[in-house]
Amino acid sequence: MAALTGIELIYQLVQDDVRRPDLADKIRRRIHRAALGWHRADDWKRDFLETVYEFDLEGTAVPNQIPPASGANALFMNWAGQIQSTINVQVLDLTELIFFRKVGYLRKYMTVTPYGTAIFDPTTGRQGTVQGGDLLERSPDSMFDGYGYDATDKFYRSGDNINISASTPLNKVYIGYFRDPKLNLGCTTEAEFLDYESWIIDSYPDLIVADVKAKLFTDTGKAEEANAIRRPPLGELPIQELRLRSAETRVSLR
Repeated sequence: MAALTGIELIYQLVQDDVRRPDLADKIRRRIHRAALGWHRADDWKRDFLETVYEFDLEGTAVPNQIPPASGANALFMNWAGQIQSTINVQVLDLTELIFFRKVGYLRKYMTVTPYGTAIFDPTTGRQGTVQGGDLLERSPDSMFDGYGYDATDKFYRSGDNINISASTPLNKVYIGYFRDPKLNLGCTTEAEFLDYESWIIDSYPDLIVADVKAKLFTDTGKAEEANAIRRPPLGELPIQELRLRSAETRVSLR
């Protein structure tokens, strides 16, 4: 018989200690829930994915100025010519990104300036670059500057969309984002239980085992056993958490 690995090993190790085959389905769901919880416990670098997102409509632009003031209103400085008369807006559909959780960075790929002249990459010498193309996140109610004009080179999230306001025509963006693992929180069959993708499950099975055991002992009225697993600093769960964080948290040495 082949040695158990991954999520099957976790299930067997949990059963070795709790001895509750009658709770098999619940244990399987607990394993998936625990894994998701640890993936979301931090912004792990191994959950970071970078990709290119290309818009269906290229260089979408909208007016960025109000009509000239006339009559007495012309005496007030409530309208002034702007360098660019349009802003370039795009919408990024987050449902098209696999297991999206949160944005890490967003950079625009620029080929032309607001005036239509070509932008060349200073490194390659070819037209089109992401250098200097950082887009900064704002809240929806602050997408305008102190003068009441729409802010450019900014984005905000609205539901499953990211709305972008850029200073140059926008055909595609480079996005780095944190993603969730592939898990089935409501698994009811063994096939659904085994259908997963999680580096925490594969690399840190003892962490998931400790977490699931503590929850099961609590559910079955064994508070003393559950507290022993959770008790810092020598409890099984805090020790395994320390191993995860010490191995997966990177600090720049530069």
